[in-house]
Amino acid sequence: MKKLNRNAFWAIVKDMNWDKDCNYERISDEIEAGEYGNKTYMVAFLNTWQDVNSDLNKAVDTLSDEDYNKYIGKSDDGLSDLLAHIMGIGKEAYNKVIEDPKKFYQYTDEARESFAYTLHIIYDWIEVMKNENDGDNEIAIQLEIRDLEYKKENLLDKPYREVSSEVTAIEIQIDKLTHKL
Repeated sequence: MKKLNRNAFWAIVKDMNWDKDCNYERISDEIEAGEYGNKTYMVAFLNTWQDVNSDLNKAVDTLSDEDYNKYIGKSDDGLSDLLAHIMGIGKEAYNKVIEDPKKFYQYTDEARESFAYTLHIIYDWIEVMKNENDGDNEIAIQLEIRDLEYKKENLLDKPYREVSSEVTAIEIQIDKLTHKL
């Protein structure tokens, strides 16, 4: 699965200028117009987004229940929107929260819409690519692998005995797909 290096990823986030107006429609239009790279490059951006977002989620998961519920008691959707907003602000804000997860509170009043909404156009492209190529192109295979890895990661939160056969089946699917690349 192709990804951008983190410096290239953060350079694109900076160019998107989310903190200017928190306007996901503007950024989506710019993505669609190719202002940040072609479709393949933006799929790599999306793959990197998911890794960066996962790291941020893991950092916030280290908070105590009491600290977590100060803001997050509202909803999990509120958390994902807030963390996406922090990523949209940029590398500096992201690193502050990675280093001290309690610092995500300072952004709670700023968040309006989710920066992640800017990525919907990329997901739309992926679906079109999958359908056009019957799932046999490299991007479609990489995305299917990513989806399976995500599914596997979610299963690993459960007791292994309950999910071992499902995890094994996913690993076999990933292996088969990897050999197609």
